[in-house]
Amino acid sequence: MKETLIHTDVLIVGTGIAGLSCALEMAHLYPEYRITLLDKSFDRNSNSQHAQGGMAAVMSPDHDSFQSHFNDTLRAGRWVNQAAVVDYFVRKAPEAIHWLETLGVKFDKETLGDYQLGMEGGHAHPRIVHQKDWTGKEVLSVLWNCVIIHDRIKVLSGYLAKDLWGISFEYGGKLEKCCGIKGFDLSNGNPVIIHSDITILATGGCGRLFARTTNAEIATGDGVAMASRAGVELRDMHYYQFHPTALYDRQNGRALLLTEALRGAGAHIVNDQGERFLWKGDKRGELATRDIICALMENEMTSKGVDYLYLDARHLGSVCLKKNFPQVVGNCLGLGFHPAEDLLPILPAAHYQCGGIVVDLLGRSSLEGLYALGECASTGLHGKNRLASNSLTEGVVFARKLAKELVKFEISNPPLNISEGIKEMGKCSLEEVPQFLEIRTSLQKEMNKLIFSKDQITLINQVSSKVEKWKIIIERKLASKSGIELQNLLDVAEVMCKSFKDQLEEHAEHN
Repeated sequence: MKETLIHTDVLIVGTGIAGLSCALEMAHLYPEYRITLLDKSFDRNSNSQHAQGGMAAVMSPDHDSFQSHFNDTLRAGRWVNQAAVVDYFVRKAPEAIHWLETLGVKFDKETLGDYQLGMEGGHAHPRIVHQKDWTGKEVLSVLWNCVIIHDRIKVLSGYLAKDLWGISFEYGGKLEKCCGIKGFDLSNGNPVIIHSDITILATGGCGRLFARTTNAEIATGDGVAMASRAGVELRDMHYYQFHPTALYDRQNGRALLLTEALRGAGAHIVNDQGERFLWKGDKRGELATRDIICALMENEMTSKGVDYLYLDARHLGSVCLKKNFPQVVGNCLGLGFHPAEDLLPILPAAHYQCGGIVVDLLGRSSLEGLYALGECASTGLHGKNRLASNSLTEGVVFARKLAKELVKFEISNPPLNISEGIKEMGKCSLEEVPQFLEIRTSLQKEMNKLIFSKDQITLINQVSSKVEKWKIIIERKLASKSGIELQNLLDVAEVMCKSFKDQLEEHAEHN
């Protein structure tokens, strides 16, 4: 077994839009820093890569305003967002779009050069800049092209972060200062310690905690789980957003996302009788926020006794669909559906983690030396429910904010006994453990039941007991990739159950 030790000034774990944007801005602002990006996948996979809709920003001040974007974000979040964070975000969103354009990102524009702005649920005005229905792919492609040619950004692909690493308090094991991560090189299973002065988690969400999700395979809650084990402050983990329109294909795992922009363009959600029913619950109909639409869909399915509903985009026509939604059309055709001819069976699927690692406007967590960005971070922007297309923009806005403010932080190299830390880790097995797959499938079913349950206290206790039992089972075999990811999912499930329970108990006290 060959151990590896890597030194860097700044370590960014995760290569979605937040991680890549932060790396590029830091490399631009601080020529003296060595920056290392850690990518768990070998193929640059991330949730950002699969984002279809676009990026929300006020790009047409004559027809829109910061106040309107601010109001829509708070309304979607049920007014528990942090107003100062939302205000900063909406004002900086246009700068984020222009910054991406300076790097080479191309957004769709009208003939005269104005942005071709899309409409999505919860927005009072069209303000979604996009590139067809593959905005995430377009943005990530440009960011990656900039990163891989940069001589001061080092990318480590196929490296799995297992735990935060640093200086511990003498008693209790809780970290006092983060000095990097312990992990594994997945190309050979060898342990690695990456020693960094600044560690930034940009690991995305935890959609793989649920039986049906739009998330990529890598979304196993790694950042939140590592932070939780280190005693870092988390919040609002029970705020989890489901997306209303995932294609129902009778398979577990990743659900095919049918972008919200389809409803913004006029597609309808209908029941098995072909009737539009959302208007009964919200006057905005298909343009209500995702939490409201998902709740109305659940009620409709329960009352009708059906397993799924339909998205009707047939009236948009083949020309419009192929021109504006080529990725959706291609994906649907691959599964035997033609959006211009067929009703598309749909079901809500786990989509976005609104809570996470508590950070301030500069991205600082409760642990010295540790920062968080993107979906794993809780800035206070989203509240209970994220406004559509705010997330990609958020990734850029707060990544650039963190990078610009880093000059205020002191970089130091504390003396640490690194060799002792690496010897404890052993080698990581890359083989799937069948028992772990069974536990993971059971966990996903339990979490799906929990999120939609009407009798949650009883179920929360049942799920918590099962999670505790599963954690004991896997503890003896953690030295494998599947074991580490399962441990992360179980740890996130544990904090999510606690968050649900705390919320219900708090609600009971106030009544």
